Amino acid sequence: MLATGGGAVLSPENRQLLRERGFVVWLGADVDTQLSRLAHDRKRPLLATPDRRGTLLELARQRDPLYAEVADLHLSSTGRGYGAQLIADLVERVQAVWLRTPQAATA
Repeated sequence: MLATGGGAVLSPENRQLLRERGFVVWLGADVDTQLSRLAHDRKRPLLATPDRRGTLLELARQRDPLYAEVADLHLSSTGRGYGAQLIADLVERVQAVWLRTPQAATA
């Protein structure tokens, strides 16, 4: 498993590697949810601005199409936290679209 930063999809090379070498899950949230979750976060340089909403909207405008380009699965976390139900939904959806066959053991 690899969790990338939000800007990782900006690089065409990164998008190509993600498509070629992984099963990509785009775990998204709407701007209101992001603002709520980031209310006390001051460690994100891109959000060091008086207009955090505007910044998040612009980032979504730029990045959402790129996420859509590489994602095998899109799951929204809007309206819910990162708890057990979200994880259960993610596992169920991954199992529905991705069947993994075990690799043969080598001696």
